[in-house]
Amino acid sequence: MAHTPGPWHTEEGMDDDWWTDIKAGAETVAMCRGLDARKRNDNARLIASAPELLEALKVCAQFIVDCDGLASDEYQQASAAIAKATGAP
Repeated sequence: MAHTPGPWHTEEGMDDDWWTDIKAGAETVAMCRGLDARKRNDNARLIASAPELLEALKVCAQFIVDCDGLASDEYQQASAAIAKATGAP
């Protein structure tokens, strides 16, 4: 996978700014913009958690395979989300 490795964190602009950066170290990987600071920062935190969420979902998907097999609805849902995140077919 070619995404910027985690962990990612958020960094808010100054009080009068209307953006929140999502960073990996000093590198900005994404930016949330908007006048609603609460929604903007909530969105930024969700994006910043993406690398950890993806890894946790992969672990959960493997657990499902080990317990229930590939045909379960839960595995299909997890697999579809992993594919969406990774760009896999």
